[in-house]
Amino acid sequence: MAKPLYNFSLSGTEQSARDRILTGEVADFMGAAEKPLLRASFLDSLAIAAPPRGIRVRGARIDGTLDLSDASCRRSRSMIATSPRR
Repeated sequence: MAKPLYNFSLSGTEQSARDRILTGEVADFMGAAEKPLLRASFLDSLAIAAPPRGIRVRGARIDGTLDLSDASCRRSRSMIATSPRR
């Protein structure tokens, strides 16, 4: 079970992503010199509070396992141009 979002100590990148996502925007980090890191557990908790458009992130790395097996989506899920963390 995801822990509440307010229980996280967020990095600057995660704060930026949270602020954009909760207002329905894309958290777009494509212009960053290096792809920033977002914890899978942070994204899991953010999903509980996300607006109807869901969570949209571009140009970031996900650290940890992002389990979407219990996710219900009205639209298709997609993860484009992803690569495992090395």
